[in-house]
Amino acid sequence: MPQGTKILCLLLLGTVPTLRAEGTCQADTSNPNNVEFKIEKLVEKNCTLRTEVAETLVVHYVGKVLETGVEIDSSYKFKEPYLFILGEGRVIKGWDLGLLGMCPGDKRRLTIPGEYGFGEEGFGPVPPNAAIQFDIELLHNGCTNY
Repeated sequence: MPQGTKILCLLLLGTVPTLRAEGTCQADTSNPNNVEFKIEKLVEKNCTLRTEVAETLVVHYVGKVLETGVEIDSSYKFKEPYLFILGEGRVIKGWDLGLLGMCPGDKRRLTIPGEYGFGEEGFGPVPPNAAIQFDIELLHNGCTNY
């Protein structure tokens, strides 16, 4: 793990995640694939207005299936950042949880178990219940024009 990387783990208990202390994440045996939701802070900036629910976010991202490393999607491929409203279910639940409290310029790596990703249905190259991982950079928050 790169020096300076911070890890936050969320223990998924029902629909309410519980924040655990920073440090090494342990596998959650109640999870069918034994993958815990994990937030790694790769780059952390300082700002006064951190991301909140109902706020418009503009991000760049690349995602892959955790087990195989197969890329599933990337905004870089289309040379266009992705714009969405946080916390309204317009993205997978792992994003709605994992992108809270970010500053513009922050980069996070989210490791997302299937139930907080594409679930039992899967999606395109993502098998049912597969864990996925996204590297996400917040470009802007709180505005629709950037």
